[in-house]
Amino acid sequence: MQKASPHARGSGFIAVALALALGLALPGTARAQSTTYTACYVPDAGAVYMIGEQDTPSSCLESSHVEFTFGGDTTGVSDHGNLSGLTDDDHPQYVLDRSDVLSVDSSWVGVNRASALTPSSAFGVRTDASSDSYGGMYVETSSQSGYPFYGYATSGDHRMWTYYDGGTGLWHVYNGDYSRLTVADDGAVAIGAGTTGPSRLSVTENGTKEGLRVEIDNASNSTNGIIVTHRGTGDLISALTRSSNASTVRFNVDNGGNVSADGDLTVGGSLNVSGSKNFRIDHPLDPSGEYLKHAAVESPNRLNTYTGNVTLDEDGEATVTLPDYFQSINRDVRYQLTPVGAAAPRLHVAEEIDGNRFRVAGGPPGTKVSWRVTGIRDDAYAREHPFRAEVEKEQEQPEP
Repeated sequence: MQKASPHARGSGFIAVALALALGLALPGTARAQSTTYTACYVPDAGAVYMIGEQDTPSSCLESSHVEFTFGGDTTGVSDHGNLSGLTDDDHPQYVLDRSDVLSVDSSWVGVNRASALTPSSAFGVRTDASSDSYGGMYVETSSQSGYPFYGYATSGDHRMWTYYDGGTGLWHVYNGDYSRLTVADDGAVAIGAGTTGPSRLSVTENGTKEGLRVEIDNASNSTNGIIVTHRGTGDLISALTRSSNASTVRFNVDNGGNVSADGDLTVGGSLNVSGSKNFRIDHPLDPSGEYLKHAAVESPNRLNTYTGNVTLDEDGEATVTLPDYFQSINRDVRYQLTPVGAAAPRLHVAEEIDGNRFRVAGGPPGTKVSWRVTGIRDDAYAREHPFRAEVEKEQEQPEP
């Protein structure tokens, strides 16, 4: 085969349908007699010229000419001239085989490559792109609202493809006939959905998998797993549950660092509060217009408090029974007794707690006695993590 001129090198592969471009050798368009034609491909113009029948540019060098001889019937080409690899009358459309640009064999096609990149590859592209320059290929549609796509399949059983929607500006990745990834022209990304929403990144899960997980599997990594920064006035984090017709905010962190939780809050370590620890409810006397708040009692000790009332028997005595776990989680117990309705100067604790019960005596029979027992918390966690009321700032470490 005649080698094309060097000026065509680097212009991409030359997939030239010569017979179509020249209007020759297609069934029903054959010339009346055998004629030899000379064709030339001009990369700068991106066109094929038939010398002698068209205005041929000066850049069509003689070294790039290829001769073709066409017969007078409709069966096709009777002499392929310098095109190699084809026998007479076997095909009306041809590819110019330039080994420096397009390489073709029975199992592989290469563009600007002389050999396969890997033994399993069937198509390869190499560009002469230098540092900081593009190299690759485009798939283009003639319509601005077309769908240029690229796909993969394994014998038709499993399919995956990607395409660009020119009408909406969305780039889609499909796998298993479902949209798995969508990227909008403004940079918004949607995973598991065919369209992007109001978020820069949105994740949709319609099955039974987790929606999102961040896992850092490196024991020496000391960086943060998730960071949220916000220069505006919106909330930092909102977690919602959604029913068929409504969404409910269950957890929220606003821009001022205020945290709200609609539900139970479980804390595995300590809850350190600079303000007060309150309960807040609708005011029972004005539920639509006011809240009622109570603050927790503070102490330099972890205290457990138990209270109740008991009535003295005919001997002026009574036994108070405490929960069966009392002695397993309390130490250093304190007692308080208050007679109700009359003074009882001799009222006292006759027997201290034993078997989770204690006995009071010394009051008039039938007297109602209010009692309070307070103990210092002494369960396994409290013993392992003792409470200190005064801590130097540089020594304080978060409790696990």
